[in-house]
Amino acid sequence: MPQPTLVDLIENAAGSNEPRSAAELKIATGGVDPLGLRQINFQLMDLVLPGLNNVARHIRPYTVIAWAWRRAAHCARATGRAVIPDTEIVDFVDRVEVLFTWSQLLRDAGADLPGRDFLSHLKNRERFAFGGTAWKKMCTARRYSTALSAPVNYGPAVKFLGWIEPTDKRRIFKSSDRVQAALDAFEKGLRKDIHHPAFNRFGPVEVTQDEVLRWSDVWDLTDPTDEEKAAMRASLDGVEGNSALSRASRCIAEQVEFRKGKTGVAEIRSDLCGVPSAFLPSPELADLSAHWRNIQLRQLFRLSLEAILYWASAMTSERPYETSELVRAFLAKAGSARTASKWLHIDADDEVDIPELLETLQACLYQGPESGKLAVQIRRSLAVSLFEKCEDVVTQNRERLPLSRAREEMEALSSQSSSVFLEHVFNSWVFGQHVYWAIGRGLGDARSRGKTILRLRVVPDEGGWTLAPGANARSVPRATPDRLETAVCLMQEAGMIGAKSQ
Repeated sequence: MPQPTLVDLIENAAGSNEPRSAAELKIATGGVDPLGLRQINFQLMDLVLPGLNNVARHIRPYTVIAWAWRRAAHCARATGRAVIPDTEIVDFVDRVEVLFTWSQLLRDAGADLPGRDFLSHLKNRERFAFGGTAWKKMCTARRYSTALSAPVNYGPAVKFLGWIEPTDKRRIFKSSDRVQAALDAFEKGLRKDIHHPAFNRFGPVEVTQDEVLRWSDVWDLTDPTDEEKAAMRASLDGVEGNSALSRASRCIAEQVEFRKGKTGVAEIRSDLCGVPSAFLPSPELADLSAHWRNIQLRQLFRLSLEAILYWASAMTSERPYETSELVRAFLAKAGSARTASKWLHIDADDEVDIPELLETLQACLYQGPESGKLAVQIRRSLAVSLFEKCEDVVTQNRERLPLSRAREEMEALSSQSSSVFLEHVFNSWVFGQHVYWAIGRGLGDARSRGKTILRLRVVPDEGGWTLAPGANARSVPRATPDRLETAVCLMQEAGMIGAKSQ
């Protein structure tokens, strides 16, 4: 049955003489960016670790993807046909990706690969036919989500780091000349099976689990060849003109040397922020360190505001609250002050480890909204994130509440009471941001016939703000991963730095 239009709804309402029950809405709740603040995080990350994401952290998948495109080109030439449909070439690459992931799941059910859960059913299959309706459905379902080459996985990084290049056909890629030695070394391991139909034929192919298990050692996720390591070192060293990524790699290497090779991601994250760490990068990398500190300050500010929304959602799940009531309840837990400036006071000599403060706030969030420490940590985190003045180094839409705008508004209210300042934070920075972005994105989804998601978590009602029907008051906000673990893992596998300390 087609959905009623707005005209239909108006006509039905006009013809009704009394109230009537409405069917329960079957709309899922969700939304990962409730305040619309995270885009600035990504823009800041692009200044330090461009082209990376939080998934593409192992060398071997880069090789597999690049080799799959090279092998597809070889098979296309071998057919002798003048034209090969794009669909056949893409299907071949999809097959190689799935075979690789399947082989690694047989080695280790918890292999650090996208699509692990989606393809887990293959572990119990004695054979699988790459062709037909089931295979096509699998490819469609994986394309933009769990495939190795998906935009949310290795797809952007394998292009940005120069392992594959575009062709004159939109969907078709080719392996880069620079990584041919890495692909040759990888292919040597398959020399006994290189003529298997799975690696030589377009169209339907059947593969047994025994065959895939035999290939699993050859394709071991954790054991790239020396040539693959060299190719990744070149990528991270800026061979493709990625000077920002090259500078970040140098800075990380300097930090590891500063720690005498015994360090982990948490220590690197803190050291790159500068004070209170004693680590100082080379003078030409000082701006990179400043950008990194801005990333962490932005993380702290965003998580603080999402933590307020989380706390307010729990409060309003019991009954509606006016903003002033919520502010009074919050100040009762966080502590009050005569003015906003005193409430946000940070001693100039107080050297704060920003990532450590982020971890403390996250830990309080995991304890739940009732935690007596949560409001105190939100106050501390807001104060620290608003204390330092730093230039906006990216074009920051004011609708996304950049720190520069937040500081302007904070300074304008600095002489007002802490309750007046907090009412502004709740009404503008939290509820206002949330309603603006939730409704805007919902309308965008409706116009494009996209996702049907209830993004609103709190809504104004009689008596104040109340939890939206169906919203999850216990959805814990989390800090956005900052790509550092990806960079460190790739550098470790490439032999640029030592193994991570435990």
